[in-house]
Amino acid sequence: MEEFFSDIKVVGDVEAIKLKKTGGIGNNILLDDGNTLPISNISKNITIRRILIPTTALPANFTSTDVKNWLNTNESIGDNEVLFWETTGDTTAPTILTAKVENAEPNKLVVVFSEVVTITNTTGLTITGDVTPTLSVPTGSGTDTITFTLSAALTNGQSVTLNVASSNTIKDAANNALAATTEAITNNVAAVAAYDAKTIAYMNAVGTPNDSTASIYPNKTNADIWDLCEEVVQYINTNNGWAGVYSLHLMQGNTALKNSYNLKDIATFPMTFYGGWIHDAQGNKANGANTYGLFNFIPDNEFIIDNFSVVISSISTNDSTILGSGSYNNRLLMQADYQVKFTARVGNATISTSVNAVGVLSAKKLNSQMIASKNGVELNVEPNTATSISSYELAYGANNYIGSPTAFLDGYIGSFANGTANAEPIISQALIMWEEGLGRLTI
Repeated sequence: MEEFFSDIKVVGDVEAIKLKKTGGIGNNILLDDGNTLPISNISKNITIRRILIPTTALPANFTSTDVKNWLNTNESIGDNEVLFWETTGDTTAPTILTAKVENAEPNKLVVVFSEVVTITNTTGLTITGDVTPTLSVPTGSGTDTITFTLSAALTNGQSVTLNVASSNTIKDAANNALAATTEAITNNVAAVAAYDAKTIAYMNAVGTPNDSTASIYPNKTNADIWDLCEEVVQYINTNNGWAGVYSLHLMQGNTALKNSYNLKDIATFPMTFYGGWIHDAQGNKANGANTYGLFNFIPDNEFIIDNFSVVISSISTNDSTILGSGSYNNRLLMQADYQVKFTARVGNATISTSVNAVGVLSAKKLNSQMIASKNGVELNVEPNTATSISSYELAYGANNYIGSPTAFLDGYIGSFANGTANAEPIISQALIMWEEGLGRLTI
């Protein structure tokens, strides 16, 4: 607490001077210039009057001039009167308790203060250290927690400090300003998981950022989709399945281009979509009139006749082709009727199953047997001695009959893969993980 005398008249009617009291009057009064004035030199009896000044009436970091101006405006000083003043109310300046950047929002700095504060702008606030992002858009003024947006997000392990200059605009309700200081910022940003090269190549090709922003899939961030893709890749890695996978289209995203990429190798078997497809969080919706996809895959050229498989996620389909290629006698065909059946054909032999055709469906030929499965569970097995499959491109969402797409799908389908018959259980489980993870299927 500081106390000032002001406007005392002394012998000789000299100019009014301001006097400072230091620990009681004693025998002398200390002048502003450092000299002392003996009380015996004062020729008149004086009255000392105490004035209380609310701190809210003074500016932050006020000076004696501010006090004198207030006294001159608000008090009448008599000839034989000495005033001394003191502030009332809160005189304690706010301090910083914590400054943190959390993993969930690596581009946000959250500063907690010792009391409720207000802030006008980011003047006087800077960050130094391993990186020097600028601060902007403070929120929370009028609370004890102010959140700043960083111009660049922090990453794991970066060491940074918040620097506060005296020119800052942070003050408490009593107008006490935050003093110049430095505060080490706690960086809680987690290390980015190491991803397989297939995950990185695929997710970057699709254009999905690895961050906390919302994806197109319900309750999933883009980082969640990265992690889900990595789970699929690692599952196939762990089971040594990639040699048996020819192509695996996860069908992620809301454009034809995003859905075109092959997870195994983004440079091979790219899918081209024709007609009026709709690509959204539910999958790829065909219109039953002119929609199909081709990916430069000819079964007779790519498959081993007695060891191959095709796997596809059927999300909501009417009685139509979800996958097809060939002629009447040499063909590979998968058809789904939403509530009734799943049919698969290789050559001119057919397996038809009375089952709800929503789920991850597969057809494979192994050792002269044709096997139809749903969600990794075998539904039916039939002999099959076909010696060829099809010399026409395999179509997604239609039957590429002798090179002319027909029997167009009406409904939603999703991820699709093909490979060897031996790899089919691994491929099916990988697609189940993916579709359930996105929320497109409940299995």
